[in-house]
Amino acid sequence: MHTGFFKAGTQYGDWDGTAAADEYGANHTFEELFEATGKVDKDKELLIAFEIYAGERGFFTLTGYFHDKSDSTDLGWVPSLNQDFSKDTGKIQVRQVDLQITLEEFFMHFKRFNVVMVRNGLDIIGREYEASETEEQE
Repeated sequence: MHTGFFKAGTQYGDWDGTAAADEYGANHTFEELFEATGKVDKDKELLIAFEIYAGERGFFTLTGYFHDKSDSTDLGWVPSLNQDFSKDTGKIQVRQVDLQITLEEFFMHFKRFNVVMVRNGLDIIGREYEASETEEQE
């Protein structure tokens, strides 16, 4: 068992940022990647986070973090889990499932995937900017 944080990090941390993604939806869900392993019980647990790690020489790992579904679903799965997490501020207990996949297999589950990286040390994540048009090089 190991501990960690739901925040990206690398050995040197030269760049830091944010990411957002849109799934394709009901007919092609991201969770299918994990369910296909037979290691996930979609009736009892929920994918609450994932991590992608690309290393040297094409090494690519996808890690899913699963949590038991809330006993109370009056608000829906996500709001109910948020309510549970706010009551217990200790470490969130998750089950980790690792997959070795290709980038193509990963990205085929998303309509859109956006990553913004900022030079480490610059405190501008989330700041508004205005960009000028790039002039063509001659």
